[in-house]
Amino acid sequence: MPSTIIKAIGAAFIGLLCLVMFLSTYFTVEQNERTVVTSWGQFNYVADPGLHFKVPFRDSIHDFATDIQSFTTDKPINTYSADNQEIDVVFTVQYRVLPDAKVIEYLFNQNRNYIGNARAIVVDRVKAAMGQINTQSVAQNRGQLRDTIKRTLAEDLKEIGLQLEDFQLTDLQFTQAYREAINKAAIQKAAVEQREYARQEAVKEAERAKAEAIGKADSAREAARGHADATMLNAKANADARVLAATAEARAIQMQGEAQATAIKAQADALKANADLTELRKAERWDGKLPTSIYAGAPIPFMNLSSGTTKP
Repeated sequence: MPSTIIKAIGAAFIGLLCLVMFLSTYFTVEQNERTVVTSWGQFNYVADPGLHFKVPFRDSIHDFATDIQSFTTDKPINTYSADNQEIDVVFTVQYRVLPDAKVIEYLFNQNRNYIGNARAIVVDRVKAAMGQINTQSVAQNRGQLRDTIKRTLAEDLKEIGLQLEDFQLTDLQFTQAYREAINKAAIQKAAVEQREYARQEAVKEAERAKAEAIGKADSAREAARGHADATMLNAKANADARVLAATAEARAIQMQGEAQATAIKAQADALKANADLTELRKAERWDGKLPTSIYAGAPIPFMNLSSGTTKP
């Protein structure tokens, strides 16, 4: 009975060993993996995704993930800007191992600590980039700074078999003294902007008041001009009437004078043509009375009657 038990235990052990040996003869590589197969610790080949076989106890496998991985800083990276301001930087790097057999072989043989090496490269490039920019322009040019570091890292990480997918400046922390100075400057800037806003509003109000005053002045000027034009037109009409009246009166006087001159000329022509017409005019105007006073030596007026005139 004891020997039977021993035999059974031995058989079970042998069966278990055979099962273990059978299970260790194959392995599976996932889609986002590449596997290095070694023989007695020496590099043998790189296995692509799928089912593969190996020799138990001789061959070993080492997996490399080829999907997107990431790492960040264990603690903020302390560095300085171009103007010697202290800055703590936190970054995040997304990368992937290139799924190329030669790259995988290189990583296995010469760069197994590729994550640590990549981290050291990133820290160095971040410090170099931060040392070329002034603190005051960090916030304004943060995107440009990130893109500059990203372009540099893409080339540098490629040299060690990694493909950079993304780089982010997760956080930038300045010293307490600098933050306080920035806050004071921001408050002063806000006060200046408030005063400038008030000044601009005052200028706008003054411009509106000026425009309103100009409008009222123009309106009053136009009203006065209209009144002056009406007064001037009225005065011109009165002057024209007076001129017309004076012209008419002068014309009447002229015509009357011309008529009297014409009459005198006619009388003169008549006297010239008939000498007795003068005596006739005297007779027409004599009232039949002789003078009551005759001065010495004065002639006594008598009508000169021609011989042909008959006595009454």
